[in-house]
Amino acid sequence: TQMTEISNMATTLQGIPEGAPVLVVMDYEPALAGEMEASAGPLLDQIVVARKPNLTFIATSPNGAGLIERLMASTRIAELGYQPDSQYFNIGYLPGGSAGVHGFIEQPQSMMPAVRVSLFSDFAAVLVITDHAESGLVWIEQVELMKQSNPALANQPLLIVASAQAGPLLQPYVSSKQVSGMISGLSDASRYEFMNNSRPGIARSYWDAFGVGLFMAVLAIVLGSLWSLFMGIRSRRAKAEQG
Repeated sequence: TQMTEISNMATTLQGIPEGAPVLVVMDYEPALAGEMEASAGPLLDQIVVARKPNLTFIATSPNGAGLIERLMASTRIAELGYQPDSQYFNIGYLPGGSAGVHGFIEQPQSMMPAVRVSLFSDFAAVLVITDHAESGLVWIEQVELMKQSNPALANQPLLIVASAQAGPLLQPYVSSKQVSGMISGLSDASRYEFMNNSRPGIARSYWDAFGVGLFMAVLAIVLGSLWSLFMGIRSRRAKAEQG
């Protein structure tokens, strides 16, 4: 069940060594920043509060550097004492599509001279935040290929935070264990936030606002239908009286 998967993800995070480096891949466009930040917030908050890792952020969008700083602000991780170039590193844009991802996984130090990580296996975990199933799949496939050739990566968790649209397309990779755990959309994020009592609270507030909006839309449709029915009956009665 979904709650079991969420529980398994929380357990996986507890296995990350304290203070270890964790890679966070920002694979979404600015237009969906609100949804993706709310979806990723509870997971990032739990990692930071429980394990206090050194976070290395890299983005597949040219606007990635700004998105990374916005994510740190909106999830309030900076309030926990996380400072740039100390507790977290903003590497910025990774160009080249799938070829760029492959090159980065093979030689991460080429893009991160200031980060104390020389091999991809040095990362204790990889978190991909994506709004595109295709580009998310690129990271899954490239990491899986590297795991097959490098035994040191066998126990490295690959975690996914996906948009509600991308999540169902990536679910088979969770079932096959190529992905250690996944949060899909605001509904999963709000459950995760509630289960772990995560500090930001943004996922629940977004989900509650969405629920209220959906209820109001349904209510407006019902009232409009009743009004249309009432006016139709009234019109027929008026015509019958005239006839």
